[in-house]
Amino acid sequence: MPKSDLRFLGDMLDFSRRAMTLSAGMTRQEFEANDAVLWACIHFIQVVGEGAFKTSAEYCAAHPEIPWEKIRATRHRIVHDYSNVDLDVVWDVVQQHLPVLIRQLEQLIPSEPE
Repeated sequence: MPKSDLRFLGDMLDFSRRAMTLSAGMTRQEFEANDAVLWACIHFIQVVGEGAFKTSAEYCAAHPEIPWEKIRATRHRIVHDYSNVDLDVVWDVVQQHLPVLIRQLEQLIPSEPE
């Protein structure tokens, strides 16, 4: 695996974990009411998408279990239509999709640095 791909996967894993940690134990109402947590998680999702965008096409093709295009599309929507971010989508990403992505990425990233 190229070192650049490993770096981007590491960023995706790190920022997914950050979003999960920051929002842990919150209800949807608490999540939406806390601007700092909400916008931090939106930013973390954006960074995850940027990592997916920068991961090589070859690596993405070799790992179709990761929804690369959906991750990229979410990032694109946040960056380019930030005033219309759908909080239903953000909540769903944090609660449903990031835990799955974390498990998938943990399987792909070696325990020891290359």
